[in-house]
Parts: sequence; C-alpha cells; structure tokens
Amino acid sequence: MKYLLLFFCCTLQLHAQTFGPYAEPAMPFLESVVDFRDWEKQGFPKENLVVRGVILKLRNNIFVCYDTDLLRVAGIWEGDKDGNFLTFTSIASISYNTFNKKSEPGQKDLPKPIGKPLAATGRYFGWTIDGKVVPDPRPVPADARELGRGPVPREMGRWLGVDHSGTVHYEIQGKRLLHRWTVKRTDSVASIYIERSSGPSPVLDQAGIPTPVELKSSRLGSGMAGYGAFLMAKTAAVPVAKPHDVKSLFAPKITTTATLADNSAAYAIDDISLPLANPWKRNVRMSGMDFFPDGRAVLCTLDGDIWIASGLSGDLAKVTWQRIASGLGEPQSVAVVNGKIYTFTRNGIIKLHLGKDGVCERYETFCNAYIQTAETREYPMDMVKKPGGGFYICKGGQQLTNKGDGAGRIYEVSADGRTVTEVCNGLRQPYLGIHPKTGVLSASDQQGNYIPTSPIHLVQPGAFYGYPDAAPAPTPPIVTEATCWIPHELNQSAAGQVWAVNSKLGSLEGHLLHLAYFKSAVFEAFLPEDGKQAAVVPMDWKLDIPLLKGSIHPVDGSLYLCGLQIWGADAKKISGLKRVRTTGKPNPQPTNVRAVAEGVVLTFAEPLDEFSLAAPGAFIAQRWNYKRSKDYGSAHYKLDGTPGHEFLPVVGAVLSQDARSVFLRLDNMAPVMQLQVEWNVKLASGIPCKNLAEFTIRSLEKLDFAAARISPAIMQAPGVSAETADANFTPTAEAGHHLALQMGCLSCHSIDGKMEGMKGPSWFHSFGGEALLTTGKTVSVDAAYIKESILTPTAKVRKGFANPDTGMPPYLGILSDRQIEAIILYFKSLAAP
Repeated sequence: MKYLLLFFCCTLQLHAQTFGPYAEPAMPFLESVVDFRDWEKQGFPKENLVVRGVILKLRNNIFVCYDTDLLRVAGIWEGDKDGNFLTFTSIASISYNTFNKKSEPGQKDLPKPIGKPLAATGRYFGWTIDGKVVPDPRPVPADARELGRGPVPREMGRWLGVDHSGTVHYEIQGKRLLHRWTVKRTDSVASIYIERSSGPSPVLDQAGIPTPVELKSSRLGSGMAGYGAFLMAKTAAVPVAKPHDVKSLFAPKITTTATLADNSAAYAIDDISLPLANPWKRNVRMSGMDFFPDGRAVLCTLDGDIWIASGLSGDLAKVTWQRIASGLGEPQSVAVVNGKIYTFTRNGIIKLHLGKDGVCERYETFCNAYIQTAETREYPMDMVKKPGGGFYICKGGQQLTNKGDGAGRIYEVSADGRTVTEVCNGLRQPYLGIHPKTGVLSASDQQGNYIPTSPIHLVQPGAFYGYPDAAPAPTPPIVTEATCWIPHELNQSAAGQVWAVNSKLGSLEGHLLHLAYFKSAVFEAFLPEDGKQAAVVPMDWKLDIPLLKGSIHPVDGSLYLCGLQIWGADAKKISGLKRVRTTGKPNPQPTNVRAVAEGVVLTFAEPLDEFSLAAPGAFIAQRWNYKRSKDYGSAHYKLDGTPGHEFLPVVGAVLSQDARSVFLRLDNMAPVMQLQVEWNVKLASGIPCKNLAEFTIRSLEKLDFAAARISPAIMQAPGVSAETADANFTPTAEAGHHLALQMGCLSCHSIDGKMEGMKGPSWFHSFGGEALLTTGKTVSVDAAYIKESILTPTAKVRKGFANPDTGMPPYLGILSDRQIEAIILYFKSLAAP
C-alpha cells in the first residue's frame, strides 16, 4: 500500500488517553505469529516458526503456543519477572499505543517469546500415526525458504478452535479431542499437565501422542523427561486450574452518542462516538463492519476485538456498545450470516459461538484451508459474503523476504468452509466489494511496483492482475487490465468497496462506491453492462477519518463507513464511525457519465444552467496512459508513448432537451487508460456544480443523439486543434504549495523540520544546502536536483531514505515544467533565512 505505508501526523487528533496492554492478562489466549528461531542457539529445534499461532496464557506465568497448521505444541516458556511474554512487533500490537508506528516489512522482526524456554517441538505433524513420527507433509513452495505452507491435509487432522476456558479443540484422523492445560508450581518447579477435559480417551492411546522428537525440556515436572509424557499424566491427581475470569472483559455495556451534521447539503455525514471510554482502557480502531437484519452493527478492530453496536438509527442519541470477543489476529473483516458472526484473521475465518449473555464462548476455526505466511504485509485484507452462501477472501500480496504460494490472491470459500478455490492472483494489496444480489465481485488494488496507479477490477476467474510477487511460477504472460484506473493524485490508497443496493441514497442506489484511504474519499463508479470499462466520480464529502470499509444499513438504507489510522492518512482522527444519509437537498452529483465516440455525456438529477456552460474553463479534458514496470507507480504518457498529457479541446457543449444532460464534443476520441474530464458549471438553481470524472476507455460506441434527446447539430461545427501546453498557468510559490498538497507530497515531506511519521527528507531549510546520498557523495539541493528528484526519484536517493517497502512515484509526464517550477518556488520559500 503506497500511502497505507506512509505516515501523516501533522494534523492528527490523538486519542487523549494511554491504553492498556495490547494482550489483556485476563484473556486466556491470543492469536499471533510466534518466531522461536532464536531458541536454536540453546539447542532447541531449528526453523521453529509458527505462522498461525494460538498462545495459551496459563497460570504461573507459563505460556504454550500451538501451531494450528501442523497441530503441534511448538513451544512452552515462562515469561519474565514482569510478566512480559512476547515481543509485540505485529502491525496491530506495535501501533497500539503509538499510532504511527509500523511493523517492519518481511519476516525479519516477527513476534518472539520473552522469558525462559521450557520445551519445543520441531517442524513435524504434531501427532504420531501408527506410532511413527510424520515429517511435515505439506508441499514445499517454489521458494523453499518459506515456512508458511498452510494446514496439514484434512484427513490427518485439523484445528477446530479454542474457548474462554483455555480448552483447545482438535480433530485428529476424524476424531475430536479437547485439551486443557494445567500448571502447578512447587519449589520453583513448574509442573505442566494436559487435562483430558473431554473426547474419547482411546484416541489418545491409539492415534498417538504429540511428537517427542527434537524436544528439549527444563524440569517440566517430576519424572517428566519429554513432551510425550504430558498426555500420559493421570489428570485425576492434578489440581484443575480455574479458568480465566473473562466475563470481566466483556461487561458492562457502554453508551455513546453522535454529532449530527446539518442538512444544508445533499448528503449529511453524522459522526458516531466510539467506546473509547471503556473500563478496560482498550483502544478501539475499527477495521470492518456488517449488520444484523435488525440494524445492529457488528464491528471488528485491528486489535482483535469484536463489538456489537445498537441504536444506529434515527437521531443516534443513544448508541450501545458491547464487546463480545477478543484475542483475534489482526481482523479487517466481519460478516453476519444467518445470525452467526464470522471474522477473517491471520489464523483463518473464525466463527463466533455466543453464549446467553451475547459474549463469545468458543472461537471456531471455520476455514483455514489456504496458505498464509508470516510476512507482515500479507494482511487478511477483506472478506465478503457470497449470495447463497460462502465467502470470498483476499490477502495482501507484498512479500519482501520469501515468496509464498498464497499471497495476493482472491479465494472462494464454500458455504461449509471445507473447500477453498483460488479465483485470481497478481494483486498487491486488494480489498473487495460484492453485489449482494448478483454476486458480481469487484476488487481494488494499490499503486506500487508493477501497479501504475489505483485500479478497480471486476474480478474475472483465472485472471492475473499484474503484480508478479503474488503470482504462480512462471509468471503468467498476460495481464488482465483494470476495469477502471484512478489517478494517484486522487486516490493514493484504495480501500474497500460497497454496493449501494437496497439503500436510500438517492442517485447512488445500485452503484458501486469505492473507498479511498489516504484522502478519505468515496468515488461513485459507473459501470457499463459489459463491465470492461468504467468511470468514477468523487463524492463531495468531507470526511475526517481514514476509510477502510463500509456497509448499507438494512433498515434505514444509510451508508456507514469506518476505518483506522496506522498507515499514513490525511485524516484528523485515528479511527471513527460515520453515517451518510440523504437530506433531500439538490444534488450536484452526476447520475451517469459515459464516454462515446463523439465525446462525453454527463447526466445530472437537476437541470443545468445553460449560460454557465459557455464560461471560460467550464470544461477541461485531458488523457494519458500508464506503463507497468518494476518502478514504483508510473509516469504519464501520451498515446504516442512520449511522456505527458494530451489536452483535448472541448469543441462545444450542448444541453439535452430536459437540461439534465450535457454532451461535450471531444474530437479524436480513442481507447486510453485515463481520460479526465473536469467541469465547473452551475445547476439551474444556482448551486455550484464542480467535479471531475475519470474514464478508462477500451472501446467506443456512437452516441444515439435521438435517444439522448441531444441535437446533433453540434457535430457540424469545425474542429479545433489540440492545446498541449499549460500556457495560462503562472508559476508561484503559492501555486506550488497547492500542488504539493494536491499531489500528496506533504504526507512524506515535512515543512517544519519534524520527521516523526515522515518517509522522505524534510523541505524545511533544505533549499540551498547539501544532501548526502546513499552512494556516499553529496549533492547541492538546488532547482536542478529538485526537478530531477520529482521526475526520477531513484536517480539520487538521500542516505536514510532508501526503503524497499515505500517509494516515491515518478512525476514524469504528470507535472508540467511550469508546475514543477511552481513547486521549486515553494520549496525555495522554505529555505533558511
């Protein structure tokens, strides 16, 4: 994620409190990657990395980590004297109390156990079969270094889940087992036992015991020399430890209210307060949401909590929150199916089993039958419900250490969770949207290496979407092109998508709404029936939270939006929940935009003022292409392949008979990746109507003038030669400041000298000085150096700012010479006196 991996902290409104620990002591388990490889130095098994781990927090500061893929106890250890047990370096935990801190890319700085190692097993299947040890049965990936290989075959066994009593649930060779660990400390000796809480005991005797091979232990109990002895212990003589007091973590309920927006615009955006003032001092960073049919919302946080919110209708005077689950691994999605709650975490799709008090009692692994690695960027990005049952899921595709076989894919999960089918691959950091009736699946992606700018895809089975690190070997030769491209300056980080179906959102009904994270924007997508090309128009909504997900309220038809700040975003708040509703006021948003062979047709719900169509600059059209490359993003290219934009003169503009559509004649229309049409006119009521549309054109049909009720006489006017220069633009420092904001420059480069959260060198007092490069040479920070850095950022990289995870895109062909001159003037205005 380009700007999901940048920091912007200058205007952030920080939570006013310091939160409690990420891993709550009273919570009996925690999902996490656990890296035991440092234990090799003490003679423990090698390559002991747990990708999908469940850490059981036992009494007496003892911790047990289950590898839910290999169904083994990977490690047992004693925490340090202060109760610390894990290095919290995951994306959620590292940012929990430091909002702009981000985990390192790759697999070099994963969560590791803290304290004294007690026991570990090697990378084997966790159970013997016919008395024999079974080596890792999973296929070795193309990159043999990668240890994330998915679960063992279902017929061998599968992980069923964990509950609040600390009991773990297995299935081994088709027989279900339930175990709970017990710890007793006497004379500084930790005696650790497995209690057979239920399940047929003959299975333990006949199906086997946990693998004793490559085990090292440290006085685990009287006469216990190895892990195999745990299951042989007679539980009758062992005191049963009381379960954790988890009820205190989920009561009481919390009430908040909302700030309602005025009704002066066509859409009002209400702000709903989050339950930050909670007795557990728990951070609340919303990452996904869905609704029950009765209008109650279920929301997940990146920190592993699930909340239910009621009262989300009317004046929002009393919104009641209840936390119902915790301990989950970085969920970004939650879904309600037949009254049951599902969430998508690093450990798989988890089904929550609620008790009579509405709190989750058992966390069932509904599906984990796909590959997940420990790569910090292989986020569980999104999960959407299929009409008729089942899910689609997608995962992040960036892999900066090893290359696994499952990243950057979209998978289809069957309604029973047993079958997982790859739909497509080659995605860098995708989010999903699904039409709740037709099942049409869409996906966004994010600009970066090989992804020239933010796309929208209408997903095609078997497609390769261009990101080679998330593709099978060999890389497919044909890239399936995007349905629509969105310029980087408008959408630096694409996020979730919502179909406005059964909504009460006026002209938005039935349309796909695309969410942008960095600039907190919503785009309305206009999709022809064939789905091969589309256009988007940004909504004129002011949002102060970073957007990740959205959902339509099933009762009142309003749109709810949520998101959180870790990755940089141009938003004032760290997290939030918004309601978008219609007010009945005149709406300047177009109801349709389409490109035809003769130009562009824009249609509005309200009549347009004909006089405003003739004003200078009322319409501006320009077009360009992108190129895929290993570089970050893409410059802009004319149709002949040379850098730059082509400005298309608007030969004329004419209204339809009802004055609700305007036809813009644009000569020399042709297929292009990006056609941008801007307008600055008025509605007949006098309300300003200013916006733009971004088209991706693959084919063009002729306009039926009669059906559009537009006079064809405009086609008789003589053509106009194309304007190719920005002759009317005057370079000034003020104009340069505006451009720097518009292009997102100031999200990476500070103008006050501060570097917290910044990924590029500060512009403050920089002009006229010298810069040390990664090559060891120095260069003068003058106009020539700044221009070169704008056009070709990798030409001369300053020391300390070479980052493979985040790059500055080239602005070759995006900014004209006059625009670059203006940015340099602004840069120069920040020079030291």
